[in-house]
Amino acid sequence: MQAIELTRVFKHSAQALFDIQKAMEHSDSYFLLVAGQKAEKNEAEEALQALPEGIKPEDKFFYAVYMNGDCIGCVDLIRSYPKKDTVFLGLLLISDNHHRQGFGSRIFALIMEEIKKMAFVAKIRLGVLENNHKAIQFWKKMKFQPTGEEKPFQNKKIQSRVVLFEKEL
Repeated sequence: MQAIELTRVFKHSAQALFDIQKAMEHSDSYFLLVAGQKAEKNEAEEALQALPEGIKPEDKFFYAVYMNGDCIGCVDLIRSYPKKDTVFLGLLLISDNHHRQGFGSRIFALIMEEIKKMAFVAKIRLGVLENNHKAIQFWKKMKFQPTGEEKPFQNKKIQSRVVLFEKEL
């Protein structure tokens, strides 16, 4: 079995950002779905910087996902969002050539280990575009439940709705 690890990325982590950018550029299926176009040249930097209003930078946990030294994706977690006892999983991205091989479940297990290190977390929350059927199926398999909430989504060329899911810890 190939070793997978999460490496936390900070603003000064130039090599990790380069690696994530490369993985994003090999994730056309995701970017075409959410943006209607391939990843832009500054996508990794923008993902690292993105924060919901009112959230402090120290509550953002951005990771590169490495398998045998090669970056195959990234993870974005926001602690205490939208509530104090919640971690928001903003992104779990796996490059296209690593889909449907069981890596998502293994990466999610590593995410759970990271979340368990955080104090006072009772649940994980995430949003999925309503037309991302594979992701909805995956998160349900990981025991996430729809909350019944939906929010409008607009990004570049795409207009859709985000379906919110939660998992109690």
